[in-house]
Amino acid sequence: CLKAVLRTVRMIAKNRKSTPVIASVAPCMLRAGFSNKGCESPSQFIGYIKNAECIVTTSFHATAFAIIMHKNFFAEMNISKSSRISDLLELTGLSHRVMCDGVVSCDYEISREEWEYADAQIEKERKKAFQYLKDITENKDVSYEQKN
Repeated sequence: CLKAVLRTVRMIAKNRKSTPVIASVAPCMLRAGFSNKGCESPSQFIGYIKNAECIVTTSFHATAFAIIMHKNFFAEMNISKSSRISDLLELTGLSHRVMCDGVVSCDYEISREEWEYADAQIEKERKKAFQYLKDITENKDVSYEQKN
């Protein structure tokens, strides 16, 4: 599984003549010859994402920042099995950005229309969250489940 992912990452880097950012907690990636730059701060982590051409990740946070920053990305699900990642991808209409065992089944580039849809969905959720926070801070008897 991991070998296939690493092969795909190398292929992306070679085809794009760039180095993708791999955001993962998988120690086996270090054993496979990838370097771990480490992050001294959250801003450094975000900087890696911001300056990347492509992100290959098993990390929810790297997936979320890739979406926010409109970065091409692939989320490997057979390693992480994160429901948070799959829920986020489903919400934003980017479920096709899943990589399973290194197999990519979509174009490298994410279209403008896909980004616009993702942004609209995130904005809807942001508004719901702010309204919920406003309601609870004003001591209204509202549960999150009722607001959906």
